[in-house]
Amino acid sequence: MSASPWPRRNSAANGARRTFPAGSPGQLTHGTRLASRRGEFPPFVDTGVVPVASKPAAAADAPKKKSKLPLIIGALVLLGAGVAGGWFFQQRAGGGHAAADAAPAGEHGAAAKAKAGATYFALDPAFVVNLADTDATRYLQADVQVMTRDPETLKALQDQAPAIRNRLLLLFGQQTAAGLAQRSGKERLQDAALVEVKKVLAGEGGPNKPEAVLFTSLVVQ
Repeated sequence: MSASPWPRRNSAANGARRTFPAGSPGQLTHGTRLASRRGEFPPFVDTGVVPVASKPAAAADAPKKKSKLPLIIGALVLLGAGVAGGWFFQQRAGGGHAAADAAPAGEHGAAAKAKAGATYFALDPAFVVNLADTDATRYLQADVQVMTRDPETLKALQDQAPAIRNRLLLLFGQQTAAGLAQRSGKERLQDAALVEVKKVLAGEGGPNKPEAVLFTSLVVQ
């Protein structure tokens, strides 16, 4: 028998279980195959696909975070509008209260002025003067009073009564019977007499608030 060119394998070696270093790929593969043969778990199938961590959750959270920004801006705008509106209405309310407070003060002032009644100073005795008529001798007899609402002016009228009577006598002596025949002529004489009274008071530099000259009696003959 000729010798085989191939070395014969040791039967003992053939029957012996192959061993692999601990942790080596060979050991893992060999153990996996044995476990698969015993039915402990299905054989491992390498698909070549490496599992990747899912990112949709993180991506979904990003829009939620971004979506909060418009809400925050809107809340700040509403807050600012509320503060501005409150300030505006407060100013309006404050102005209304001020006007309401000022109204009673104005009413009291007007009422106080209305309560200051008129007082009259009589230029006694009655005036008797010759008129300026040239066709006949005529004269004027008049009872005169000066009206005022100012107590200080009333005192000034009393103090300046002689000077006032003098000015009015000169004024009355310039009139004519025809000029005093109508109401309009008498009213013009009243206005002219008031001007003369004010001139006297103004010349003394004191209170000067006479309001009218009244004729309580006026007779032309």
